[in-house]
Amino acid sequence: MSQEYSFNLFKYVLLFILCILNTNPVAATSCRTPFGALGDQLPLSDCKPLLDFIHEYGSKMTVVQTKFLEMSFMNYTQRIICCDLEFEPKRAFQSIGREILRNQAESCGDNTRKRISFGSESTFLAHPWSVLLIYSSGYKFQCGGTVITNRYVLTAAHCVTEQLVAVRLGEHNTDLLVDCELDEMDQEHCLAPAIDVAIERAIKHNHYSEALSNSDIALLRLGQQIHFIDSVKPICIPEYQGQEFQKRFGIIGGWGATENSSFSNVHREAEIPIISRDSCQAVYKRRTVDETKVCTRGAEGENTCKGDSGGPLTVRVEGHEDGTNRKFRYMQIGVISLGFRDCGVVKGTPAIYTNVAAFIDWIALHIEL
Repeated sequence: MSQEYSFNLFKYVLLFILCILNTNPVAATSCRTPFGALGDQLPLSDCKPLLDFIHEYGSKMTVVQTKFLEMSFMNYTQRIICCDLEFEPKRAFQSIGREILRNQAESCGDNTRKRISFGSESTFLAHPWSVLLIYSSGYKFQCGGTVITNRYVLTAAHCVTEQLVAVRLGEHNTDLLVDCELDEMDQEHCLAPAIDVAIERAIKHNHYSEALSNSDIALLRLGQQIHFIDSVKPICIPEYQGQEFQKRFGIIGGWGATENSSFSNVHREAEIPIISRDSCQAVYKRRTVDETKVCTRGAEGENTCKGDSGGPLTVRVEGHEDGTNRKFRYMQIGVISLGFRDCGVVKGTPAIYTNVAAFIDWIALHIEL
């Protein structure tokens, strides 16, 4: 055991004793725990689940558990932590990635009820989970991706190169520093400026094949945690391995090439039908279209293009009751992987996506605190 690790354990055990002796009341405000659960800012002495955790594990804490405890502090001097009163250590540490995704499911896929205008430019805040990948050479934006947690972006493995350096969050029009629009009353509303966040680590699927486009999926761990605002929110992803979404309509979007082969400065979107794998296999005879893939077939001018790669194929799913209204949310079921060079100009040509539901276990395995 390293000296630094031993010191951290000693520090938290000592803090545990001090907090029992100090029970000054503090007004609770909401926060997010390291696992992404909604919690309250409380003195450590008022957070029974965390006190029980320290008492049970004590000097037996692993490096990850010690890191979790350290990240839980909102104010170390005043011993204020973010407390989840329903925290279950055994479940949480059994699969950190699944616990983070489970907590994320409470607030994912919400686009502030902005409509999606299919086949044209997106409306403001319609796709707050969409990001642009930034490259150090060549065209600055070559791929897209999606926010799935406050530390991870989902994209395609073929988008990960040595030149990939950062992601841009909260973008709408790449030509403008600040995006603004007028409402029905001619009142101007502006988005928060887009932000660029460095990539700490890129994780390609270990079975990715560039030649066959198999397992074309990757995670990008960001260099810092991001704060969710109206223009930056996470997308939902399927809850379990093998969840199917065939025979319905999906939504695609991105800043990729348009039907006239020029890259779009504004995020665009379209609604297209999800087709059977057999129909897709009939076109892509030299590739295997199995359960790890999803296919769509767009109308003329409506399909995925160069620059859309890594972006999402989403569907609208039932959300939860909000007063008298039933809310809907959006779930990403595919990662844009492969399409025809004609980019949807030839009517009916299908595009292939990595099936997110087939890789849920892999995603959960690689998400860390």
